Amino acid sequence: MQLVVFAQTSTATLTQPPIDQTTGAMGSLLLVLAVLLLSGAFGGFIHGIMSPSDNIIKLFSKTGTSPSVALGIWGDVFTGAAASLALMFLGKALFDFRLDDLLNDKPQLEVILRIVAVGVIAGVSGGALLNNLAAKLGKLAADVSSVETKIQIESRRGPMLREAGVLMAKDAFAEAEAVYGRILAEFGPTAEVLTGIGTAKSYLAAPDGANPATFNVTELNNALRLFKDALQQDIKYEKAWYNTAANKAALLRHAKAKGIAPPFTIDNIAEDLKQAIALEPTNKAFIRTDQDFADILADPVIVKILT
Repeated sequence: MQLVVFAQTSTATLTQPPIDQTTGAMGSLLLVLAVLLLSGAFGGFIHGIMSPSDNIIKLFSKTGTSPSVALGIWGDVFTGAAASLALMFLGKALFDFRLDDLLNDKPQLEVILRIVAVGVIAGVSGGALLNNLAAKLGKLAADVSSVETKIQIESRRGPMLREAGVLMAKDAFAEAEAVYGRILAEFGPTAEVLTGIGTAKSYLAAPDGANPATFNVTELNNALRLFKDALQQDIKYEKAWYNTAANKAALLRHAKAKGIAPPFTIDNIAEDLKQAIALEPTNKAFIRTDQDFADILADPVIVKILT
């Protein structure tokens, strides 16, 4: 009796699955994969029609220049097919089917239709997900590149701005204007650079503040235009507002010295000073000691904004 039990146990242990069952399972697997690929590709095709994209990929090159290939809608098709295969592994959790369940028998029509639905949904959603991800990565790369460019520009522009500032402090206004001009030519207009050029021009146009009749009116007006351009670059650049007021005050003194109609009024100057003070309150103290405003400090309009 014990011998019989041993024989039965040994027989059960050595039993192998029939060959035709394994073959059927492989056939089912191939059918499932084919259905998933085709339905996923169709879903990707649908996404490509709804959201056309060039689907550009870059190829590696040792020369340093990476050639690009635009796959067009075929990129969406391939993406959809790949996404459907990837989503297959989530099928049990999302769609209540598992590939193992299909390997024991030929897939029935209901199961095949379910797989088709999974593939199409995966193709559409996979294409949308990857395209959005690619767009975000592209924006991130562009932002990083922009920051790197700004750092490179500032590494060259910064020393030139400091040089111009040192020259202004030494009253070397012509040399400072030349440096600002080089910065403008190389890096383009900014409020700081345009105001620097205008300020240098203003000092050169009025070298003798005690004799306003000798002021170079043309250059003072040119400086005013530069300050206006600076404010178009940055409306909150307080130095442009301050120097605009100073230039208008100089032109007002020149008009009085020449006995001609002034191009600006005290009210015009006061408005510019209000802006300069609002943006930088410490300008109040500078205005009280600045010789450019010495002859108008007693005017009630100016007194009002300084108190």
